[in-house]
Amino acid sequence: MSKSNASAFWGLVLLVIGAFWLLNNIGVMYFDFGDFLSRAWPAAIIIVGVWLLFGGRRRKVVTRADATETVSHSVGDVDLDPVEIGEDGLHVNVSAGEVHLDLSHTRFQERASKVEVRIGLGDIRIILPRDLAVRVETRTGIGDLHLLNDHRDGFGAKLEFQDTDYVNARRKLLLVAKSGLGDVKVTRQA
Repeated sequence: MSKSNASAFWGLVLLVIGAFWLLNNIGVMYFDFGDFLSRAWPAAIIIVGVWLLFGGRRRKVVTRADATETVSHSVGDVDLDPVEIGEDGLHVNVSAGEVHLDLSHTRFQERASKVEVRIGLGDIRIILPRDLAVRVETRTGIGDLHLLNDHRDGFGAKLEFQDTDYVNARRKLLLVAKSGLGDVKVTRQA
């Protein structure tokens, strides 16, 4: 349901309730507002739940430009394919949905870059470049972790990886990926 459709729907609901209430007050018809509410609330909750599951969640944010800021999104999917990581790094925060971060074509300057991805409920998928020294820290409250060739699952799972040349590399990336409830998968470009 789009924002305009949602506004029209709730406007119509309020109009109908108001009309029934007015007709009851002027004695044209009998309308028991308390009885109506006790019967309508379950249906309203179901409608809102279905809308959140199927209509509201599929919003998507796609960013291709330089990612030098914090990307925050409440509900929905975020697809990021940054051209370059700025000096302040990249910070992605999503409450619920999925995050797809493709760093395989991203330009990294001769410095340590930091990328941090956090999601409350949902999955994180990250593709690392082949030729960049990385240190990766992954965690999940409940879910599976797939970090390159390693795997962990369950409650409070944690995996870390560091390339052997990370400490002395001129271009390097510190990646932190955390999910409250969901999976984290980090792979390298093929």
